[in-house]
Amino acid sequence: EDTRAKYDCVFRHSQYLNEIAAYGPSVTLGVNLKELQELISHNIQRPIPHHGELMARLAPYSAFVQYLFRARLVVQRLIRKHEVPLDPEHFFQVSIMHSADHIWTGQGLLYKDLSSKDLPAQRWPHLENYLWYMPSDGLFPGCSNLLKDHQNDNPFYSALYHELCNIDKTQADTVSLSVAF
Repeated sequence: EDTRAKYDCVFRHSQYLNEIAAYGPSVTLGVNLKELQELISHNIQRPIPHHGELMARLAPYSAFVQYLFRARLVVQRLIRKHEVPLDPEHFFQVSIMHSADHIWTGQGLLYKDLSSKDLPAQRWPHLENYLWYMPSDGLFPGCSNLLKDHQNDNPFYSALYHELCNIDKTQADTVSLSVAF
């Protein structure tokens, strides 16, 4: 079996994220689609700042940072082992890091007053937070993009989920497969 075909689902998940990022805010928040696409195009050209030194200083005090360091090594090893045709660092950033960003941002905003003059009704900003930042499991039955729900799709996903659970099951259960690269 062709390696790329074997991991076609990885590429389908990336297209889901690309579609949501490109059209979601336009549809749900009324953002001008052309301006949004220009902003996204500009932002993807910017370099990602290096946070390694800060993360290393935090690691002794943070189980979360320790999880990220260990998860990065797991991703690097498993992508090579399973010959997944992706850059390991890109996959780590847009799956594990992106998922962590969303879950922690979403939980931080969950009980805040998100009203503004443009979005005055409490229910709408909270729905937006839930849709954009909280895990997708249970929101639309059968449409979860979480690794835990796709662990049987291919050997890479299976090994990745099990090894991440060995590090921290709570964190592993929030890893999304909506990757973009």
